[in-house]
Amino acid sequence: MNAAHPLLRSTAFLLDHFCEAYWMVARTVEHLDGDGLSGKKFLEAVRKRYDTGLLLGEVQRPEGNSVVTIENALNRYAEMELVELAGGRKERVVRAGLKQSDARALCERLAQHLRRSAAIRLSDPASPLFN
Repeated sequence: MNAAHPLLRSTAFLLDHFCEAYWMVARTVEHLDGDGLSGKKFLEAVRKRYDTGLLLGEVQRPEGNSVVTIENALNRYAEMELVELAGGRKERVVRAGLKQSDARALCERLAQHLRRSAAIRLSDPASPLFN
């Protein structure tokens, strides 16, 4: 893949809000203890972490801080066994999964992707596609 290709350069940022959301969820998963959190508390923790990330400049896209995107990330991480989801939809509990220790490497990969995406955007600041 050629990073300088115009199509790639013009669309590189389109999925950043998903990547940011998945990164914030993974960072929250990293810190789950044995008791876990209720689904509501977990969602609040992710959204608070995302808001903090916006203030600190770690993330740039507020649209990634949506319940639907966070829930999708959480369900994907359950498939990856980073978390275990117990209970029904209303009384869901989020606990550390068998592979929770893999969350750190995932966080690093997602952060690296976001840095590369930002570098592509910043390399052509005059382009209206990147502002």
